[in-house]
Amino acid sequence: MVSIALLGAMGAAAASGAAKTAPKDVEEALRNRVGQFYQLIVDKKFRAAEDLVAPDSRDAYYVNEKPSIEDFRVEGISWEDNFTTANLTMVSKTKIRNPRVGEYEENVPYSSHWKFENGQWFWFIPKVTVRQTPFGVMKVDPGVAAGSGMDLKAMIAKGPTQKDVLQGVGADRTEVHLTGNKSQEVKIENKLPGRVSLSAEIVSGAGFDVTLRDSGLEGRGKTELVVSRRRGVEFKPGRLTVMVQPTGQVLQIAVN
Repeated sequence: MVSIALLGAMGAAAASGAAKTAPKDVEEALRNRVGQFYQLIVDKKFRAAEDLVAPDSRDAYYVNEKPSIEDFRVEGISWEDNFTTANLTMVSKTKIRNPRVGEYEENVPYSSHWKFENGQWFWFIPKVTVRQTPFGVMKVDPGVAAGSGMDLKAMIAKGPTQKDVLQGVGADRTEVHLTGNKSQEVKIENKLPGRVSLSAEIVSGAGFDVTLRDSGLEGRGKTELVVSRRRGVEFKPGRLTVMVQPTGQVLQIAVN
């Protein structure tokens, strides 16, 4: 599952640790390293790619399902910490499995995080935020997890697999068709025993809006996602996502 809320704003003052443009040699070194890493992922040489993963992120890299991407490109770079940390906007043609429609390919945006250590750039997982990437969910926010009333590790240990937990919230459909000015509803159900928080985002397309009736969903609770056309605005098909905290699950809905 993929993606990923992407590009952070870049500050103008170098004193703040961020700037609009990095030195040419710094950016070239980063791009070369990113190219090596993602080419190995395209080639499914995951063990070799491990050498480009920061040591403190390797445990998560080991256990998460690896993506099936066909290509990759860098859409943008946001620099931090005096050009020693970089947040990249990436896009990859990714194979997605859907139980209703089978396997299909889609260009999926996601974030890629890099830090400069010991003279090299390394892919890493931010410590305190949830990131949804082609590698799956790498980290849950401990504050949100504590407030949910769910101990995710304990739940997995008692029986449900990690996959079950990360798919604990479901939608009754993965596609809506907007005709005229009629809105469409997607029913969302929390199958987990504790409270989750939901947030919806339009990833692509134009001329439509998305609203969650409830952003906080109690255990075993249900809510609706409402998708509606904007009047007087040209409609373009697209896609929206619903992020689930604290599990980091992402639901994807096509809008046609």
